Amino acid sequence: MQHENNGLVSEEVINIRQIIRKIIPYWPWFVASVAVSLIAAFLWIQTCSPSYVAHATLLVKSDERAVNLSNVFMNQSSKTNIANEAGIIQSVRTKQFALKLVNTGVSYFARDRYKTIEQYSNPAFSITLDSGHVQPLNIPIEIEKTENQKLHIQIDQEKASFGKPAQLSTDYTKPIQLDTVINAGEWLTTADFSFRVHTGRSSVGELEYYFMINSVARQIGFFANLKTNSDKESALLTLSLETTDPKKSADLLNALIRAYQRLETSKKIEERGQTIDFIDQLLVEVSDTLELYEEELTQFQIDNLTIGIAPKSSLLYNKYSDLQNNLSRISLQQRYYKHVAKLLQTEENIADLISPGALGISEPVVNDLVAQMIDLYAQKSEISYNTRKDNPYTSVLDEKISQLKNTLITNINNNLDALALSRNEYEEQLAQIEQELSVLPLTNKHLNNYERRFNVIDDLYTFLLKRRSEARIERAGTRPVNDVVHLAGPLTTTSKQTNSIQIFIIAVLLGLILPFAFIQLKTFLNNTIEDEDQMRRFTTMPLLGHIIRVKKNNKEVFDNPNSPESECFRTIRANTSFFFPPNQSKRILITSSQKGDGKSFVAYNLASSFAFNGQKTIYVDFDLRKSNNPSAGLSNFLIGQVALDQIIMPVTDNFDRITSGPLPPNPGELVGKVKTRELFRDLEQRYDVIIVDTPPLIPIFDAALLAEFTNLQIILVRLNHTSVDVFKQTLEKTAVVNMSNATLLVNDIQKTNQYYYSYNGYR
Repeated sequence: MQHENNGLVSEEVINIRQIIRKIIPYWPWFVASVAVSLIAAFLWIQTCSPSYVAHATLLVKSDERAVNLSNVFMNQSSKTNIANEAGIIQSVRTKQFALKLVNTGVSYFARDRYKTIEQYSNPAFSITLDSGHVQPLNIPIEIEKTENQKLHIQIDQEKASFGKPAQLSTDYTKPIQLDTVINAGEWLTTADFSFRVHTGRSSVGELEYYFMINSVARQIGFFANLKTNSDKESALLTLSLETTDPKKSADLLNALIRAYQRLETSKKIEERGQTIDFIDQLLVEVSDTLELYEEELTQFQIDNLTIGIAPKSSLLYNKYSDLQNNLSRISLQQRYYKHVAKLLQTEENIADLISPGALGISEPVVNDLVAQMIDLYAQKSEISYNTRKDNPYTSVLDEKISQLKNTLITNINNNLDALALSRNEYEEQLAQIEQELSVLPLTNKHLNNYERRFNVIDDLYTFLLKRRSEARIERAGTRPVNDVVHLAGPLTTTSKQTNSIQIFIIAVLLGLILPFAFIQLKTFLNNTIEDEDQMRRFTTMPLLGHIIRVKKNNKEVFDNPNSPESECFRTIRANTSFFFPPNQSKRILITSSQKGDGKSFVAYNLASSFAFNGQKTIYVDFDLRKSNNPSAGLSNFLIGQVALDQIIMPVTDNFDRITSGPLPPNPGELVGKVKTRELFRDLEQRYDVIIVDTPPLIPIFDAALLAEFTNLQIILVRLNHTSVDVFKQTLEKTAVVNMSNATLLVNDIQKTNQYYYSYNGYR
């Protein structure tokens, strides 16, 4: 009867019990891994220095004098302003300026058995440097107090950099060795260094002390853990800095905030100073003109008597004066616009741009664009100073500046055109009024002209003096735009102490995860069948039994009938009875997917099991392709050289065997001959059980041909040897699908497997 359930099964289910069984044999790995992890965690805790995080908060306000370019063209929110301020705080320029406000030129350290701790707040020694002398930078200088209260100084470096601590670059590099004893407070000076040491504490502990003279680059590195966070719902900017000392964290963070505010204030003072300088330049020019007009008016009054003006002429002259004032205002605006256009076209001294509002020119669009141009150039200058030349944000700023410049030039040209039209109109009106005034006495006309010109320039001069005074007041009262909500201090500094319990828990978890991951990786990379559950994912073919691993020198398991190995074959022998009707001879074929699965071992010992049970059994070695027996065997019988009785070899009372014989030239054709059918017919009449040992199914087809003469086919699967891919190919073969009674048999189960205990328990 053909078996119907030997198809492939595609469903894969994660079996927790299977995973646990798989990792149990590796329990020493887990123990060793956890032990190593715990030791590493203990050493890490002992050597890890505590760190402290200081916090401060700024309130970032928008500058009302300028509208961000991104708000005009990109419709972005004020969040960009907070990001810009955070970038300025993070800049190298701000950090370098902050170092001038805090004493970080020398770092002090104490070294114990396990770790090194920086002594920022209360060092055991203090160092005074000669600021004009070169010093060894960023190397440890050992120091200890001797029994006679002197100081032992020691340096041993194969490569050290030397330079003045305040300068950015080093002067030279060379080895340095020093081993000397000095008195406290005594200057120690050579060509490579100059400093003196003061004892800071009355008593010094049993620790090893050293100090380092920090370069500017190393001091800037103190801000490496600086973080800025902005609030989505507000304009608050939170700053945090982590170092190994709480006071150092707070001091550095506060110095950074003070430096940021001072740089911000100095920038605004510089801008207002440029406005004052421009107004001063205009005042010099206007003052010369005013003096000239005043001399002309005085001389005219001397030469001519003052003549009164009639009411009609007074009205005309007032109107004429108003028109002249308008022309002066237009002239000032034209002059300013031409000045700005010249700067934009030549791209020289762009930083000298003055806001038109500073000159009383009320043009909102131009005011905004000029203010934005000044702000963008300031940002570009800041980024160019602190970052690399290939900073991508510089290109973004250049693009924004180019767009803004085009917009500003367009607005200026439009305004100049409008001012030209207004000037022409005013000049036409002046010409008309002058024509009307021509009928007045010439003397009065000249007098009014002199007075009018003088008054116009005098008003302009007064206006410029007022604007200069206002600009000076603004410069004197310049304050930071952004407010400090709170500075860093003891209440805003938190400790990041190591949680020992948490570290040990993580170590235990890592100790368990690492070997587990290795086992899973090994399983993933292994392309062999590891257990029955894995085999069951590919087929529903019935399982005949299991065979535990046998030592190489114990291949004939029934030499010890009481062994667990022999019990495996007894169980298989008993299970075969369920596949045969009563009183029917048993013709059992044993094959496998590939070479080395243990077919001959299983076939021979299974035959021994039947013989041991009193059944007349014969073992037939049909693996003709690996025949190497020079004596007569199965191959000789199939080609008609010998009779059947000549190749049957007795083993025990109920056990005979037929060897494969010499290697024939055409083993595949011999299997399909009529002699094979004759062989099985004769053996069936003589024996109760016929065990047929055949070649593997992949790639040889002999077992498929011999399956016709058997009524039970056993496909052997050897754990950790049979390839998954080859096994799947075997199941898909047409010959296997059409076998009358195909079963599976699992071989080479390790003694750590659950099936072994079922045998071993009743041994």
